[in-house]
Amino acid sequence: MLSNDYSVAPAMIGRFVDVTASLDTVNVTHNGVNVTSHEREWARALTVTDPEHVGQADVLRRQFQPLRHRRPQPTVAFVETASLASYDRLFGVDTGPELRDMDMDVVE
Repeated sequence: MLSNDYSVAPAMIGRFVDVTASLDTVNVTHNGVNVTSHEREWARALTVTDPEHVGQADVLRRQFQPLRHRRPQPTVAFVETASLASYDRLFGVDTGPELRDMDMDVVE
């Protein structure tokens, strides 16, 4: 990793942003509007985070947590399975003796 990561407001998650950098500043814009600026760091592989962005993310996380517990739980559905050889017989497909010998029924 040769570059740095700079934070943006959580409201920008999933949106296209433009990032420009000068010698001193990294600017992030969305639809031409500046959404954040950071002092540019020249060391490599850093994560530069605005404390305001962290606070906004914390609020969103606390709002989301109760919703996670109210999601319906997945149910396991029974899916009937059939040997594909029955379709070959139905449509008159000749698979040859070597393939018929390999046909196995599904074990439940």
